[in-house]
Amino acid sequence: MKKLLILLVCIIVLSILSYRIFFYGSYIQKDKVVYIYNKTSNIDSLITSFKEDSIIPKFNIDLFIKIKKIKTIKTGKYLLKKDMSLNNFLNTIRIGKQTPINLKINNIRTKSDLASKLSKQLLIDSTSIINGLNDKEIALNFNTDTNNVIGLFIPNTYNVYWTISFNSLLRRMQKEYNRFWNNKRINLAKEIGLSRTEVITLASIISEESNKSKEYKTIAGVYINRINKGIPLMADPTLKYALNDFTLKRILNVHKTVDSPYNTYKYKGLPPGPICIPSIKSIDAVLNYEHHKFIYFCAKEDFSGYHVFAKTLRQHNKNARKYQRALNKLRIFK
Repeated sequence: MKKLLILLVCIIVLSILSYRIFFYGSYIQKDKVVYIYNKTSNIDSLITSFKEDSIIPKFNIDLFIKIKKIKTIKTGKYLLKKDMSLNNFLNTIRIGKQTPINLKINNIRTKSDLASKLSKQLLIDSTSIINGLNDKEIALNFNTDTNNVIGLFIPNTYNVYWTISFNSLLRRMQKEYNRFWNNKRINLAKEIGLSRTEVITLASIISEESNKSKEYKTIAGVYINRINKGIPLMADPTLKYALNDFTLKRILNVHKTVDSPYNTYKYKGLPPGPICIPSIKSIDAVLNYEHHKFIYFCAKEDFSGYHVFAKTLRQHNKNARKYQRALNKLRIFK
């Protein structure tokens, strides 16, 4: 009878301890980010991972194995915090209570660049992203076209879920795009006679022309002057985009013959879409461009990254010859 009583007491104590461990006890020993890629991911694979990283104490692993009747584990990224109870942990992956990621969008030139950077941060693969960006119907649903859909992405850091779909991402980007284009920016665009997509396209050229933000407003003024006078933009970055060769250090006459709507030596006005995702600074530089009489500009011969500006072709040719001689001296011929 005494032995039976002792056994009963032990069972009760163990039951209470198990209950407390399950619902209240310390289960996660240190913070851990968990990625669950698909619905076939299971508890066993998580336990193996936790064993290797010493995330779970041994006695809790045994208990965890016993209660792994959980049927559903939702795809997602989860941040498991130190001292999280077993019950909270299970609820987190069962209901899909994800931790958002900081999606960074910056320094992107082409759709391929965008697809690559997004796929490295999200669950979407790069091929699906490229196909989505080139899908005419999808672009139309977002009031744009495949040439300008990349313009919906305003450089910034956004909190999104790792599992976000491409369409949901575009909806988020359109929301951020509309927020960016406040009344002040819309009115400034109207004053200079450009649509929002045209502003972004011009800003993309400026972003590629110079890495000196101090020059953005001056360069914007040059292009606005050329547009207003009906003079082709003759922007070298648009040729590099048309040729899909961004390594070119020198634009030659042969490059200017390429038959592309992005060849601004051959066709007047802006190209059909942006040649990169422009920085916010370059967009605002277009909207607040510098009023002057410059029609030309050329890179300085000291390779400082800055430019010299000219009002006449004669002065521009003089500046261009200085830069060309500097290129020749360094034996840069292409």
